[in-house]
Amino acid sequence: MVSFKKLFPDMSRRDLGNYGMDKLKKEYDDNFLSDLSADLLFLVDNGYYSSLLDVFINWEEPVPISHPETEAIASKSNLIQLARDNLKHSHSKTSDLIDYNSFRFFYPFLEMIWSMHLEKQLTVSDVERLFSSNIGEKIVLGLDNFDLIEETELDSIFFDKLTKLKWEDKKTKKLYKEINNIIAYYIFNNYGINESSFSVRMEEIILFLIGCSAVKENNNEINANNVFCAYKTWFKLIKTDLSIFIGLETSNTNLTNLVPSKESFSEDLVNTKEESNNNEIWRGLIAGMFSSFFLVLYLDMWGFIFGGIITTYITGGNYKIGARNGFIVGSVVILSLIIFGMVLFQKVNTMFVNLFTESSGLLILVAFVLGGFISALGGLIGIKLNRIFK
Repeated sequence: MVSFKKLFPDMSRRDLGNYGMDKLKKEYDDNFLSDLSADLLFLVDNGYYSSLLDVFINWEEPVPISHPETEAIASKSNLIQLARDNLKHSHSKTSDLIDYNSFRFFYPFLEMIWSMHLEKQLTVSDVERLFSSNIGEKIVLGLDNFDLIEETELDSIFFDKLTKLKWEDKKTKKLYKEINNIIAYYIFNNYGINESSFSVRMEEIILFLIGCSAVKENNNEINANNVFCAYKTWFKLIKTDLSIFIGLETSNTNLTNLVPSKESFSEDLVNTKEESNNNEIWRGLIAGMFSSFFLVLYLDMWGFIFGGIITTYITGGNYKIGARNGFIVGSVVILSLIIFGMVLFQKVNTMFVNLFTESSGLLILVAFVLGGFISALGGLIGIKLNRIFK
């Protein structure tokens, strides 16, 4: 995505999206891509994506993790229980292609899509109705025909097949990534933290749908048709009022009028927007200060011990050499721990990790420099110990 912008700095984001789509049409079936392009432009031009992004940015979780009924409501969904029991929760380079991280944003985005169409924040009872319905199973089994499917029985075998899926080839995986990038060009005027977070979650959901398409076709490997099917399903979901699948009357009779305008989006959403933003800012500042402070202290402690005291005690030498050894080794230890932590926790969905990854560059710089000086101090202490005990 960056390469397009560097090559064509004067092009608009939409022009870049068109350019990327035209490139793909030279490699893949033009009918598939023309349909996808038409669906995407319909969503963009009619405000669906901008409205969904507004909901995402201003979202207040109707059933927080700390809510006393969280587990009881989640247990009403057979799909959630099957995913929990059969998909791996840990994520690493060697884990399954489809794991729980690919599934975990599926229902939250269904909530947001439904909220967008209802033009209001969801309540606890709304979420309970959503989880009690079979809309999730309809999507997983029916994909872009989820509105037509009747059979919604799922079992652990389906998820076992999901965990064994691989990409057919690198070209197919690249197709998935390229379409994600093209979508970002079309739907975002700017690309900041909110847009990045939205994109990451959208990509995970689409990857899950890609896997569902492959299993539906009894494939062991994901092919280009599975990728196209997943995006078509996702686009159809965004423009669909889910009320009719949850046992409620639709909020609007005309599908093209389902997208709320900025003026009419919802009185309670507008009223809570300023308060929500202020709360998020304060929570973010407090969490950021504490998490950064303790992380730097923790890393510097290990740099101080291993980089300074132990290294210099073993090697001995004068103050200059001790300080230098402490700085170099301590900084390497700290940087290694930071990289290890980022890899280990890259997919954990917590405020701390989100803040850490979003400001990782600054945090690494602070920890590296501060750790180097503290480790140099450790080097001087190591010299003293060396002289005392040797």
